[in-house]
Amino acid sequence: MGTVRSAKSCAGSCATDSTLAGRLRQLYRKTLQRPLRTAIYGGFVAIQTLLRAIGFRAARRLSRGIGHVAATVLPYERRVAARNLQRAFPEWSESERRRVRRQAFSHLAESAAELLFIERLADQVNLTGAEALRDTAAERGALLVGGHIGNWELFGVALARAGVPLSVIARRVFDPRFDRWMRAYRDCFGIETIVRDESDAARRMLGALRSGRVLVMLIDQNTGVPSIDMPFFGHPAPTPSGAARLAARGTPTWSGWIRRTAPGRHIAEVRPVALDDPADQAATTALLNHEIESAIRAAPEQWVWFHRRWADN
Repeated sequence: MGTVRSAKSCAGSCATDSTLAGRLRQLYRKTLQRPLRTAIYGGFVAIQTLLRAIGFRAARRLSRGIGHVAATVLPYERRVAARNLQRAFPEWSESERRRVRRQAFSHLAESAAELLFIERLADQVNLTGAEALRDTAAERGALLVGGHIGNWELFGVALARAGVPLSVIARRVFDPRFDRWMRAYRDCFGIETIVRDESDAARRMLGALRSGRVLVMLIDQNTGVPSIDMPFFGHPAPTPSGAARLAARGTPTWSGWIRRTAPGRHIAEVRPVALDDPADQAATTALLNHEIESAIRAAPEQWVWFHRRWADN
């Protein structure tokens, strides 16, 4: 049986800050946070404009170069990725783990660049299972569980363009301007965004299911929401339990993944998850973790290794 974690208990474990640390955070918020966020967003807009102007092939090469630089100049993320890969693949050589770590940074940067050409790329995704998922959801809604594997935003657009009505559970981004950008981008394809910490999130989630939509949950990150400690690459990891709770209510549960196979080319699959006992939320969470882990093992360079997935890293 997994250890149940609440958002309150996770937050409480790290809430005992010194007075000095609190004052430093207040100073940062008052004097540095706004100009820093403005600079980051301005850089984002400038890079977006440049990548659109130079076209997909050049944008892809440039973005991978940016990712390679990021792998060098972001020491914290590099250390987290190194520890995670050591934990997940202890049998690999150090050079192999280092190669996948570098590729993971380049992959994420390339995925971001692909969003600027997403309509063209979405129509080229080799997608399996979309029609069956759409038919299942039409009866009483459905739950699609996955992870931050491949270009997960492209995955959503490919499903939407295949006629699958999606409602995506998302967390709030650090800058409201990025939030508005992401919502507007998803809205263009009929994808509803439900921000999980908004007061009406639960009502909107249930409403989406009742109206025959597919509720998308990515459960491969340790984000402080109610979770169950379940094995992930052989080690206990806090795994959001919301998907298992919905499955226990009888919501048809599916898993899905997307994978880049060549520049601008992707394959994706959605399929139903066979639950022996939907009421057993721990078993459901463990099974969903296994589905995600299997997808990561198929293309480890296409996962976010620089995320602090395990509670002790």
